[in-house]
Amino acid sequence: MQIFKIIFGVILSAFILTILLRFSLSYEEIGESSREVEILMGLKKTIEDVYTTGISTDFDLGSEDLVNFYSPPNLVTSVTDVNLDPVPTLFVPGERISIHRGEYDLGWWKFYFVHALPEMRIIFVPLGTSETVWKIAENITKYLPSTENTDAKVRFGVGCNETGETQTYLFLNWERDYFIRTVLTYLFVEGYEFVQCKPIEGYRIITISETPVDADFQVVPIDDDMGYVYVRDIQEGSKTYLYKNPLDIVSILLGGSKLYDYENERFLKELSIASSLASRESSLLRIKARNPDCNIIYSRFTQVLGSLKSEIEEGNYRNEDDMKELNKRIRESSGIYQELEEMGC
Repeated sequence: MQIFKIIFGVILSAFILTILLRFSLSYEEIGESSREVEILMGLKKTIEDVYTTGISTDFDLGSEDLVNFYSPPNLVTSVTDVNLDPVPTLFVPGERISIHRGEYDLGWWKFYFVHALPEMRIIFVPLGTSETVWKIAENITKYLPSTENTDAKVRFGVGCNETGETQTYLFLNWERDYFIRTVLTYLFVEGYEFVQCKPIEGYRIITISETPVDADFQVVPIDDDMGYVYVRDIQEGSKTYLYKNPLDIVSILLGGSKLYDYENERFLKELSIASSLASRESSLLRIKARNPDCNIIYSRFTQVLGSLKSEIEEGNYRNEDDMKELNKRIRESSGIYQELEEMGC
């Protein structure tokens, strides 16, 4: 009987211990999940704050694996999906990221968006000495963040020079503004010529050429505003994208087709709304304008904004002719708005 009691006691103790252990593990898992959700909600709030204030900041995710992938506008994680709307966000997962606000400025309207990026190294490979090629490198850089006031850096360089069998990367961790103002200007004026770079781990290489070459990520311009991006990807295969502005190129570089589609849909939707509002405002101001010249310019501005809205509604951002017409209307609207400012209207 005593032996039976001992055996029963051991079994009961083991059963209770197992239950307590499972409860403890479940409690720990719940606690860890709660902590991860708190981090994600903090990230969303920080992105919204930066979008509102324009003040850049760093953010620690704790683990680069916290976010499985970004399917705009959703951060997909193992605990919950976080929707980043209404803020247009160019996000790349990382353990520590820096968050910045960028803008696409038409004068009469600005499209604001947010970069949320880990440490990143970008090398431009300008093939040829034409001003168009170097201007594209400058414009792409302008639509990436200046990280001088944050710890998670996005740095820029140029390559490659060929010496015998070796390639030299002219890469010195330049910050964005210095890279645009000094480095690119100097290399262009001095007529530096470069060769294609071999892939190097940890670096994003952007090849720019007026004719297609064999490269993993290549920008081929049609004119100063538009062109094509050719991307060679092991998983997705080769893809071709039409770009209508440098923000399209940046979106493809950071997030491929999903981010490209998302950025275009957001940009064109907000541009359509903005053109409607600006058109109504212009009509009201035209009526009140005392200067006859202002009246005429406001009338032209209203007409162009109407045409712009029509192009957005009828056009396809993957169609070259549609985007040429759209860019034409955008340039016209910005030019007329500048006339209004210069006339003091």
